[in-house]
Amino acid sequence: MSVMLLRDYEPEWSKPPGNPFNFSSLSSSLPYGPPSSDIQTVVSPPEEPEEMLTLEEQVMKYKKKREAEMKALAEKEDEDQGEQLPEDAPESDFTPPHSTHPQTLDSFLHQRTLQTFLFLLKQTRDPHTVRYLETFANCTGLSSYHGLHGVTAENEFYNSLISTPPSTITISARKNQIQGWSKYNPHLGVEYVDFNIDVNPLQLASRLLKIREQVRKEIEHDLQVIIEWESIIMSSYTSNLKDKTTEIFSKLDYRALENDYVQTSGQSPLRISTFDLLLNLVTHHSVVNLLEKSSDSSSSAFLKEYYNERIHWFNGPQPYDRSHDFLTGIFTTSPTVSKSESGKMELTDTRMVGEAVLKERSRVCEWKGGEECWGKVMEMRMGEGRREEEEEEER
Repeated sequence: MSVMLLRDYEPEWSKPPGNPFNFSSLSSSLPYGPPSSDIQTVVSPPEEPEEMLTLEEQVMKYKKKREAEMKALAEKEDEDQGEQLPEDAPESDFTPPHSTHPQTLDSFLHQRTLQTFLFLLKQTRDPHTVRYLETFANCTGLSSYHGLHGVTAENEFYNSLISTPPSTITISARKNQIQGWSKYNPHLGVEYVDFNIDVNPLQLASRLLKIREQVRKEIEHDLQVIIEWESIIMSSYTSNLKDKTTEIFSKLDYRALENDYVQTSGQSPLRISTFDLLLNLVTHHSVVNLLEKSSDSSSSAFLKEYYNERIHWFNGPQPYDRSHDFLTGIFTTSPTVSKSESGKMELTDTRMVGEAVLKERSRVCEWKGGEECWGKVMEMRMGEGRREEEEEEER
């Protein structure tokens, strides 16, 4: 006789019911086998109750959230209105003609004037005038080009633009949707709407000349900034060598130019990129001037070889801080033994070569020595406005 203790007894009604959908017995009859066992049930953790905040804490939390929203909104407005310093130069399909000679200062001024005007037209959503000017100047893609030798022949451009009569451009725009019919109807063709845009070249030339005057004053001011910056470069180079830092000499913070207004009316929207290209331009001129002196020394031979290997840095689209990379390469090169033009083997101090480039660059930027450094490049003296100012000073 077996005795079952009460604590071991489990009635039938307390047992969990069996699974009525047991597919194990049907696995052989199903064409695709039993359901996959890879499906997992994800159970989300229970939500933690929100912390009770006092009235002051709630106010502070709301203020921080509101400040973050306003900051994000301000950054978005800055991107829409002005130029931000990008990490890389924008991509462009524009390919300028290759030239081994430095770009003249007047053509550089003309290029930046035209690019600034194209930028403003894009900001005001006027792509048709942008296309008209790029076609007229034969420089399609110039609006997104960051480099030198973009355009030439400033006088010919303005004379041709002023003498061009007003014209009308017909724009055909595709309709967004077909009213009252299905857009998938194969019997309905694509419909376009034509509208006309009047283009007055004389007004465009007038607006370009106003922008040119503003850009001219900024370039003239930034040339003096470069001169003052040369002493800072050498002092930072010496201190960085002592501290053994990875950066040879400090870069100029372009953001400092955002609040450096040359005029009370503000600054041009492409001020930062213009300054970067101006640095590259004067660096190119300083190297060419040193090579034209044709001194029979190992330093001249080293600079010539170094420049020929990087001559493409001054032609075509370039990234930002290209002039900084050029000088950094000179200062980081170890002293080498180079052969002069006479065939003598001499030790080249690369630091002396870098200092010579910096001194020549300062001399190029000076107004009084401009004619000697630039030659015919400075003949216009940054436009007629500069000549008038000098005549008034002489009087």
